[in-house]
Amino acid sequence: MKRKRAPNPTMAAVPHSGWTAGWTAKHIVISGLAAAAIVFEIYSPSLHGPFLLDDLYLPFMHPDADRLPIQGWLGSRPLLMVSFWFNYQLSGVDPVSYHVGNVALHLVAGLIAFLLLRKLLELAGEPDRGRDLLAAFGAGWFLLHPLQTEAVAYVASRSDVLSTLLAYLALLVFLRRQTQPMGVAKAVLVLFLFVCAGLTKQHAVVLPALFLLADYFWNPGFTLEGIRRNWKLHAPVMVGAVLGTALAFRMVRYDLSAGFRVREFTWYEYFFTQCRVFWLYIRLLILPAGQNADPEFAISRSLADPGAAIGLAGIVVLLGLAWWFRKRFPLAAFGVLFFVICLMPTSSFVPIRDPIAERRLYLPMLGFILIVLDLGRRLPVKRNALAGGMTAVLLLLGWLTYSRAQVWSSAFALWEDTAAKSPRKVRPRFQLAYAYYQEQRCAEASREFAHAARLDAPDTTLLVDWGLSLDCEGKLEQALIPLQQAAGKEPSAHIHSTIGMVYAKLGRYQEAMLALNRAQAIDDAYSMTFVYRGNVLAATGDWGKAKEQYQQALQRDQRNSVALQSLQLAERQLQGR
Repeated sequence: MKRKRAPNPTMAAVPHSGWTAGWTAKHIVISGLAAAAIVFEIYSPSLHGPFLLDDLYLPFMHPDADRLPIQGWLGSRPLLMVSFWFNYQLSGVDPVSYHVGNVALHLVAGLIAFLLLRKLLELAGEPDRGRDLLAAFGAGWFLLHPLQTEAVAYVASRSDVLSTLLAYLALLVFLRRQTQPMGVAKAVLVLFLFVCAGLTKQHAVVLPALFLLADYFWNPGFTLEGIRRNWKLHAPVMVGAVLGTALAFRMVRYDLSAGFRVREFTWYEYFFTQCRVFWLYIRLLILPAGQNADPEFAISRSLADPGAAIGLAGIVVLLGLAWWFRKRFPLAAFGVLFFVICLMPTSSFVPIRDPIAERRLYLPMLGFILIVLDLGRRLPVKRNALAGGMTAVLLLLGWLTYSRAQVWSSAFALWEDTAAKSPRKVRPRFQLAYAYYQEQRCAEASREFAHAARLDAPDTTLLVDWGLSLDCEGKLEQALIPLQQAAGKEPSAHIHSTIGMVYAKLGRYQEAMLALNRAQAIDDAYSMTFVYRGNVLAATGDWGKAKEQYQQALQRDQRNSVALQSLQLAERQLQGR
């Protein structure tokens, strides 16, 4: 008599006494609407937040944005830029529309995360009665975790949200096939979604590795058979990944902020640093305290630096444990490998000037959630107790995210928080000073610019803005000092014309004219040089020549509103004589 074969431990169900049947489509719709209301309420403080940092360099901020054809928007991330183009058509440069768009995309990504988690729980053998509760908790974690705030509240980080949405959708379609060998139609759809994700942000090149990993784990389970059966999909996807990686390297070839031309550290120093950053990310996922938009983080110059070797050894051990226990804890093992693979584009060997950023966890987040779910589904507790515990966790995460969204509600709130947490870093202090200057809080701006200049050798931008804030404060003689330092570092028409403006306010007209002549010699097309020269002539009573200078300014820039107003004033003065 043959013995009955033992069930595959990978696919064995984990029992939960008293759990009810799975959700219907009605339950999912109602829950989705409730989630939408909750998420928009939690992110409501950030919806009126301003454009910050890289937002200011996006196409919709271009002076000629309304005249740019659609192809002028595309750049290296065309799908991302198309989404911004639609926002611009709806609301121009009103930031509310862009923030609402980010939150809406975050919600869609959360829904796809729910469906993906439910499918992975099914593949892991979780019965219907527990699958939906666990998937809902995982999707709630994804939507409400405060580490997601930077990706959602920072407009430029739509690249992370939209590319992750597309990547998760591609993986969901890949896993929801009816037969183990994927049909042509679904294979084409998966390939299309992969390309779309890559055209939104280049970190989507990891998708082929995730497809291979999924086929190994779940089709039919810890064998290479699934990969062999789907080689017709894997082959073109891998080719696409190679081409995408090559294109990404080509794009950052001369980039000083990302790629091997970053000056702050070498590729191996960046790797050693990431061995420590990895564990900081894990800590923030478990205990999201001390979030920081621009953290101070020491660079590990060698493996001997404190924490680098331990961090690397810990990652190796974690990967080893995931592989060793892949059959006993399939979801957790898959989650570990998923998390590491998704972090690799930003947290391995390719240097990025900022060694750490919370938004980089948006794509890998699902991997960590799978670890949590695999451990949670094994807890020997009844459904009501588990559901109550999960609800408490989500309420806490929602409250923390609401608090973090308040930080992103204004430039002042964000940079005051960041400068307090990174007191030795120049950028947060500079951004805080610039926020003060934009609100014409000139004395506070001057104080913060001076503080930033003490932290490190100031660059030209800082010196010019510092000089302008001192000019705004009425400290004209002091304003000349940083402006002249800036001119010595990097002479430009803008800097010399600003020096001429300050001299004119001091009544030192001869020195003002000399500075303005230098500005014109550097760049005859800079219109403000002629405006300031006109102002000097007007101050000496020569309105006729002042008018000529304002006309010269408008010939160079017809949209110069200051030149137009000054010209109208000069014409009135001449008519009144």
